[in-house]
Amino acid sequence: MLLSLSIRDIVLIDRLDLEWQPTLCTLTGETGAGKSILLDALGLATGARGDAGLVRQGCAQGSVTAIFHLTPDHPLQPILIENGLDEGGRCKSLSSAASNRPMAAVVLFAMTSRLASTS
Repeated sequence: MLLSLSIRDIVLIDRLDLEWQPTLCTLTGETGAGKSILLDALGLATGARGDAGLVRQGCAQGSVTAIFHLTPDHPLQPILIENGLDEGGRCKSLSSAASNRPMAAVVLFAMTSRLASTS
């Protein structure tokens, strides 16, 4: 379950921190309200390919952080353990430098594709 999404310098967003409750949550709004920006940001956090056009004008870089809660029986748990990322129920990192060692993009995709789908 997605717990929070933090966005920095992506498209029109300077700084945004969203937190969700463990109930049904929906994104609604008029055309142009920014729903697609939020979905693009979630995509970036879960491994979608980004480009310079997503970085807010005048900024050197943007960042997106997504925090998920995984149950002990979640299908991702074996991959976390196998790659040394599980710390007693908490995941250290989902980055290319996780555990201070290189990680293949295919492993990262295998992990993030089980967390969320933005299509």
